Amino acid sequence: MRPNPRPAPTPAPSPSPVPAAPRALRAATAVAAGGALLTLALWAAAQTGAARAELRARVAQALAERAPRARLVGEARLSPRFELVFGPVVVPARAAGAPPVLTVARVAVRPRLAALLGARLEPGAVRLEGVRVDAGVRGGALEELAELAAPARPGGAAPPQAAPPRITFQDLRIRTALARGARALVIETGALSGRAELAREDGRRVARLALRLPGGGDGELDARWGAGPPALALRLRGASPGAIPAALRGRLPFGVEDGALDLALRVPRVEREAALTAELEAEVRGLAVRWARLAPQPVGPLAGRLSATLRWDPRARRLALEGGRAELGTSGLAQVELDAALGLGGEPALELAVRARQVDWAAAVAALPPALRPPAEAPRLEGALGGRLSLAGPLRRPAAWRLDGDVDLRALRPAAAQARPLDRPFAFRAPLPGGGAREVLVGPANPAFVPLATLPAHVWRAVVLSEDAGFFVHHGFDVREVQEALSRSGDRRLRGASTLTQQLAKNLFLTPDRTLVRKVREAIVTLALESSLPKRRLLEIYLNAVEWGPGGVHGLGEAARHWFGKDPRDLSPKEAAFLATVLPNPARFDLYRRRGALTERWEERVRALLVKERAVDALDDDQFYEAWYAPLAFAGR
Repeated sequence: MRPNPRPAPTPAPSPSPVPAAPRALRAATAVAAGGALLTLALWAAAQTGAARAELRARVAQALAERAPRARLVGEARLSPRFELVFGPVVVPARAAGAPPVLTVARVAVRPRLAALLGARLEPGAVRLEGVRVDAGVRGGALEELAELAAPARPGGAAPPQAAPPRITFQDLRIRTALARGARALVIETGALSGRAELAREDGRRVARLALRLPGGGDGELDARWGAGPPALALRLRGASPGAIPAALRGRLPFGVEDGALDLALRVPRVEREAALTAELEAEVRGLAVRWARLAPQPVGPLAGRLSATLRWDPRARRLALEGGRAELGTSGLAQVELDAALGLGGEPALELAVRARQVDWAAAVAALPPALRPPAEAPRLEGALGGRLSLAGPLRRPAAWRLDGDVDLRALRPAAAQARPLDRPFAFRAPLPGGGAREVLVGPANPAFVPLATLPAHVWRAVVLSEDAGFFVHHGFDVREVQEALSRSGDRRLRGASTLTQQLAKNLFLTPDRTLVRKVREAIVTLALESSLPKRRLLEIYLNAVEWGPGGVHGLGEAARHWFGKDPRDLSPKEAAFLATVLPNPARFDLYRRRGALTERWEERVRALLVKERAVDALDDDQFYEAWYAPLAFAGR
């Protein structure tokens, strides 16, 4: 029997090897600690007075080489992050006594690490804080800034080929005056921030700024110069009302409550004392405007677009907008063509020309803010609107303006569904002087209703000649009457230019408040009325609906009985002429009925209307002479 083999001896345990990762970590920690101590030592050495003085001298020298007029007026130091921090830096203006063109409160420069390892000192990133640019009168000092970015080099030496540093800025404000003198408007932007890039392209210097705007939104500015005239391109996206400079907001007659603006402006050539041309594209969204003359509450939201060519002639001091196309809303169906000019050489003068070729009615109305849309009861239309308007004259003297224009309603037609058809009997609520309203029925069921066909011609023609002589030839608006009203009014409020259709629009559908919103709605309803009903029906409604006396007297039937105690069909030529003359304010002129006689001045007004009637054969000779001398017998006397 073989003996069992002897078991092999167990080897003694050997020391475990140290893992590679912990050894590397300890080594890296040691190197980092050493580097940190070295960095701290170098930073501490840079904080001595002598080192700071040397650092400031080197920064000042570098500034002088890069921008000979730049001055370091503060200190220079090395931050714990090894950034070179210095400032303020000031660039004086060439003109004596002018504020500095550029002031930078603080500059922080971080060197480029790769260059530093190669024993070269190159800026990798530059941060500018508290930047103030004074662009001078109408931006005239901007050329000096361009020279700073491309200074002259001795002997025409080429600039260094190192990659330009990454530049960021905070709290950038740009200031410019629109004219010379102590009272000139000075505009200063809000605080801008962003980044800048300097480059060379096609032999030209290029500066690109990416902007963050105050109040929200962003934009880009592209400037090019050298090897030809400078060029500028500006684009803004989502700019809010907060981006409007405070000085400009203070000069506007209205306030912008809300909205966003997209804008693109391209100026291909910028030359001193030369004509300037720019291409403009702008779009607003959600615009809300506050203006007491417009409405008691903000009006909005409003959207629209504008594209045009802008031209500035410095010799004639004339700014022109040419080939403009303005769009209401964003459907593309409500566009007008626009040309305008503002002359500033001498007395400011305005020129304006608007042309509407095929404006889709439904799209235009839908694009209006709710406060500007016509009431639901007003006539509804389908189709397209055309027209034109031109205006020219001294900006501050409306009495000298020249007006011309017309509307084209041929492509408009009533919609199939109408909330209140006006070609048949209807009722409306007329406001009462002391508050409240009364219902007025326009139709045979009202005993005071007077069909136009039953009235003597001298009755309704007196009203037309007194209130709206061009009623049967215009399309709701009489530009000649507006021109005459402007001439009569001078600088006062415009009065006496409303047509019968405009008055009817206000009486049937709107309130009597004196706001621009009401005037806009009145114009829209006027177009709707003119496109929906024949002239004789409009006149018939007017004669039976208009306010014609105190205490809620409405319509000719009630007026004839209130003033003369008779049926309107029996009114004499002089009675009809008198009733026509009191229409602008019948409650006020009721004093003539109460006293039983006219003043000499009002007698002359009635006779002037009789002369107009005779001139158009509304009266024959016998009627005219009888009315001239006939007394008026008022009711209740």
